[in-house]
Amino acid sequence: MALDAARRFDVTVALLKEKSPSCGSQRVYETGVLRPGEGITTALLRADGRTVVSDEDL
Repeated sequence: MALDAARRFDVTVALLKEKSPSCGSQRVYETGVLRPGEGITTALLRADGRTVVSDEDL
């Protein structure tokens, strides 16, 4: 749904919550453990050419 909305509203940059399993852009919690990586939504948006920024980068 996030990717569909980004396309519909021509979103080029998304600000998402770091450490979230779906939205993390640098670190995510997986089964209660914080690990390096990106969440599912972040991966989809980036694969579609959109920029993802972490809330911790502000």
